[in-house]
Amino acid sequence: MPTSMITSNTIIYSSLALAFVGRITVWTIATMIQVAISLLVLLLLFCVVVSGAIFALYHQGYLANPLERVRACIETLVLDSFFRRKSPSAEGETAC
Repeated sequence: MPTSMITSNTIIYSSLALAFVGRITVWTIATMIQVAISLLVLLLLFCVVVSGAIFALYHQGYLANPLERVRACIETLVLDSFFRRKSPSAEGETAC
């Protein structure tokens, strides 16, 4: 049995037990369940948005090889500073 199912069953059973004892009402249990479901839906929506953003960035090339981009940027900056070459931005190219 999945862990989430065990947890949700535990919450439901403990809530029902408290309701029978009389400490909380059935409406409170319904509200707790609605809040839990709403939070799960929001978490799922957040995960979908984040994964979609990562997918889009990857396919646009921003996450393809970030170490190669950093290496090229550092290499360009070091070569420019030591050899006083023309900056790539002056030629219309950007290294970083």
